[in-house]
Amino acid sequence: MREDDAKKAINDDHFLQGRKLEVRLSKKKDNPIKLFVGRLPNGTSKEDLEEYFGEYGEMIDIFVPTPFRGFGFITFAEEKDGLQVLRMSHVMGGTRLNVTAAEPKEGKGSKRQENFGVTNYSWNPSKSRDSNRYQEPPPQKDVASELKDMLMTLISQQK
Repeated sequence: MREDDAKKAINDDHFLQGRKLEVRLSKKKDNPIKLFVGRLPNGTSKEDLEEYFGEYGEMIDIFVPTPFRGFGFITFAEEKDGLQVLRMSHVMGGTRLNVTAAEPKEGKGSKRQENFGVTNYSWNPSKSRDSNRYQEPPPQKDVASELKDMLMTLISQQK
């Protein structure tokens, strides 16, 4: 492939099954890490996530589905930055966020995509019986989260 062809591919619009694709040069560093961010306040944008999480390190991808469904994905260029984010509690717009490591989809014919332009990670929302709106699953309690919450409560009481 010639350099001119590569530049043309990056600058042209591309569509797949009616969805616009974004073609860009990889900014992949040594060990990027993709995180799922759930319980986003209504109307949260990519820019909001970039502003909030950008202070923790360089992000190479941010995805918020359209129409808005209360979750998104962020990819940090360096694993250490993403791991730091996972160890913390996060509140945006008065709502405590659910931040976890993104898990690749598993299933029939599913293969993990290493291309950051393809989002092959999932979050399985349950549909409401009353409407077509998606609702978040009940929060999962794990020992680490409970210990973190207790520690944060103790720290805040000492202030």
